[in-house]
Amino acid sequence: MANGVLKILAKKETYTNLGVTKQYTSARLNSKFAFTYGKIEIKAKMPFGVGTFPALWMLGQKITETGGFWAASHGTTGWPDCGEIDIIEHWGANQNYVASALHNRSSFANTVNKGGRAINNASTEFHIYTLDWNANKMTFSVDGTVHYVYHPIDKNIENWPYDAPQYLLFNVAILPNIATNFTESAMEIDYVRVY
Repeated sequence: MANGVLKILAKKETYTNLGVTKQYTSARLNSKFAFTYGKIEIKAKMPFGVGTFPALWMLGQKITETGGFWAASHGTTGWPDCGEIDIIEHWGANQNYVASALHNRSSFANTVNKGGRAINNASTEFHIYTLDWNANKMTFSVDGTVHYVYHPIDKNIENWPYDAPQYLLFNVAILPNIATNFTESAMEIDYVRVY
């Protein structure tokens, strides 16, 4: 945290934990607040670097996840049946392209429920990533411009596990194609607002 901005730093450094050595470190932050429906606005700046994979996303509170905060009290449903909402994802190899996606039984592995667009300066300027989620549909936008609407007509367990609480997660993953000259870069989050 610097000047009120949360920074999730991906860094090239050797790290060993429980006998496993990795060449990069980063973080995944899971919130302890779950809710159903609302408008979520996140003002964020993406990191630089081929092989970086930042995401601002949500998981169903019922997920069965070893060590997860919600697992002991709510963990009854595996992924993807718990539902996943990717508010925004960014691939360093496609510098100014951002995307949103839904993972559920109808769309995982080879994801079909997705949309995105190119924006200017994804990693040098803050942008406002928004999800407007209600009982009928989800609308994803960047800086007020909609790039994807998810609106299945016949909602069922296959395509709409989104009538139950979800919680926010933020992370920067490192992909196998990480650039050899990558040293460090941060995803920066100025604010998160839930209405």
